[in-house]
Amino acid sequence: VEQRVVYGPTLFLPTADEWPHSFSWHGPTQDNKTAYKPGLNKFTVLKIIPDQMYFNVNDARTKDDAVIRIKLMIFYELREVNVMLKQTADPIADIINAVSSDTITFLSQVTYEEFVEAANALNNIDSFPNLLSRAKRMGFMISKVIYRGFKADDKLQNIHDQAVSSRNNLRLTLEKEVNTQMQEETQLLAEKQKLELEKKVEVEQMKNAFLIKKQELAQRIELEKKSLAEKLRQEKETHDSYLHNEWAKYEQKLQHYKLLKSMGVDLTEYLLRENPKPGKVIKYVSNKTDSIHIHHGTDPAKH
Repeated sequence: VEQRVVYGPTLFLPTADEWPHSFSWHGPTQDNKTAYKPGLNKFTVLKIIPDQMYFNVNDARTKDDAVIRIKLMIFYELREVNVMLKQTADPIADIINAVSSDTITFLSQVTYEEFVEAANALNNIDSFPNLLSRAKRMGFMISKVIYRGFKADDKLQNIHDQAVSSRNNLRLTLEKEVNTQMQEETQLLAEKQKLELEKKVEVEQMKNAFLIKKQELAQRIELEKKSLAEKLRQEKETHDSYLHNEWAKYEQKLQHYKLLKSMGVDLTEYLLRENPKPGKVIKYVSNKTDSIHIHHGTDPAKH
């Protein structure tokens, strides 16, 4: 007996000594698409397009004997028809057995709590080495495995739900405390920044006040210098005017005395007549014949 594979789409008419191969694979039940039974999927035309299947691994046990149902979705594609025909009569059954083996192995290595924390690892296709190996030997390619969740027995599920609720409450309480602490820190930081800004403004105000006072003092000193210079100038002018007037008077008297002398007037007698009472009398008595010379000035203390 020989077999050949006819790829479509095409019109196939078998000869008198040929008949189409009849496939009988595991298929899902009508009331549960995740429950597979032998012989429910019968056909003669083999589809080689990518497909997917829903499957639940029931009664998988964790390391601490918690019984769990794992819900999966498997994406596969038939790549080599001749290899599949030689290697298996029901590839769906082989896929179910391989994925069940990988899932049970995975759960047997972790406790229930560890599984809850690490369940997302079942989305990683590398967590199913038996499935990948068996699919390759059958001519199939597994493109993806999706973890759809799990279901524990009611008692364990209630404990899990309570634990999740407790963790959520603790997380909410922690987040509330963290938010409160962050608000307090933000408020303290804002107050600190406000104090620093007020201090900076106060320092700037003090600097400005100091600069203003410095400028006012400099202006006052400059005005006082100008006022003093003006006063000294005025006093100098007054003194110079006084000296000029006095010198003019003395010059006038000198010219008058010169005129009198040129007219033959005895100036000594003339002066005695103008000043009958002398302002000062100097008497000098000496037995020696030394001559004396007297300086007469306006300030007696200097002579």
